[in-house]
Amino acid sequence: MNGKCPKCSSVNIMTDVKVEDRGEQNFDSALKVRIDGNPGALIFKEKERGILTATVCGNCGYTELQCGNLPALWSAYCKTK
Repeated sequence: MNGKCPKCSSVNIMTDVKVEDRGEQNFDSALKVRIDGNPGALIFKEKERGILTATVCGNCGYTELQCGNLPALWSAYCKTK
Protein backbone atom coordinates (compact mmCIF):
# COMPACT_ATOMS: atom_id res chain seq x y z
CA MET A 1 0.00 0.00 0.00
CA ASN A 2 1.47 3.31 -1.00
CA GLY A 3 -0.10 5.45 1.69
CA LYS A 4 -3.59 4.63 0.48
CA CYS A 5 -5.68 1.46 0.79
CA PRO A 6 -6.26 -0.24 -2.60
CA LYS A 7 -9.63 -1.54 -1.37
CA CYS A 8 -11.33 1.46 0.26
CA SER A 9 -8.92 4.37 -0.53
CA SER A 10 -8.46 5.22 3.15
CA VAL A 11 -5.22 6.91 4.20
CA ASN A 12 -5.43 5.38 7.72
CA ILE A 13 -2.62 2.90 7.13
CA MET A 14 -0.69 1.02 9.83
CA THR A 15 2.79 -0.07 8.70
CA ASP A 16 5.32 -2.57 10.05
CA VAL A 17 2.70 -4.41 12.11
CA LYS A 18 4.06 -7.59 13.71
CA VAL A 19 2.57 -10.88 12.52
CA GLU A 20 2.85 -13.49 15.28
CA ASP A 21 2.38 -17.21 15.59
CA ARG A 22 1.82 -19.22 18.74
CA GLY A 23 4.96 -21.39 18.77
CA GLU A 24 6.21 -24.25 20.85
CA GLN A 25 5.38 -24.10 24.56
CA ASN A 26 2.77 -21.45 23.73
CA PHE A 27 5.32 -18.66 23.21
CA ASP A 28 4.61 -15.90 20.70
CA SER A 29 7.08 -15.74 17.83
CA ALA A 30 7.31 -13.79 14.61
CA LEU A 31 5.75 -15.52 11.62
CA LYS A 32 8.43 -16.41 9.07
CA VAL A 33 8.92 -17.92 5.66
CA ARG A 34 11.75 -20.41 5.11
CA ILE A 35 13.65 -21.57 2.05
CA ASP A 36 16.12 -24.45 2.21
CA GLY A 37 19.07 -23.75 -0.08
CA ASN A 38 19.99 -27.44 0.06
CA PRO A 39 16.65 -29.24 0.55
CA GLY A 40 18.06 -32.71 -0.11
CA ALA A 41 20.55 -32.53 2.75
CA LEU A 42 19.86 -34.57 5.86
CA ILE A 43 21.28 -32.03 8.32
CA PHE A 44 22.74 -28.87 6.78
CA LYS A 45 19.84 -27.62 4.65
CA GLU A 46 21.20 -24.04 4.42
CA LYS A 47 17.97 -22.59 5.82
CA GLU A 48 17.20 -18.94 5.16
CA ARG A 49 14.31 -17.20 6.90
CA GLY A 50 12.46 -13.95 6.43
CA ILE A 51 10.24 -12.37 9.07
CA LEU A 52 6.79 -11.31 7.87
CA THR A 53 5.37 -7.90 8.74
CA ALA A 54 2.04 -6.45 7.71
CA THR A 55 0.58 -3.23 6.41
CA VAL A 56 -3.03 -2.92 7.57
CA CYS A 57 -5.79 -0.49 6.61
CA GLY A 58 -7.19 1.09 9.77
CA ASN A 59 -10.53 1.59 8.05
CA CYS A 60 -11.48 -1.71 6.34
CA GLY A 61 -8.79 -4.11 7.60
CA TYR A 62 -7.30 -4.91 4.20
CA THR A 63 -3.86 -6.41 4.89
CA GLU A 64 -0.70 -6.94 2.86
CA LEU A 65 2.30 -8.98 4.04
CA GLN A 66 5.94 -8.04 3.47
CA CYS A 67 8.93 -10.31 3.92
CA GLY A 68 12.39 -9.36 5.18
CA ASN A 69 15.81 -10.85 4.33
CA LEU A 70 15.04 -10.91 0.61
CA PRO A 71 18.60 -11.16 -0.79
CA ALA A 72 19.39 -14.28 1.25
CA LEU A 73 15.99 -15.83 0.54
CA TRP A 74 16.35 -15.22 -3.20
CA SER A 75 19.85 -16.70 -3.21
CA ALA A 76 18.64 -19.84 -1.40
CA TYR A 77 15.68 -20.13 -3.76
CA CYS A 78 17.91 -19.87 -6.84
CA LYS A 79 20.07 -22.73 -5.52
CA THR A 80 17.03 -24.99 -5.61
CA LYS A 81 16.23 -24.30 -9.29
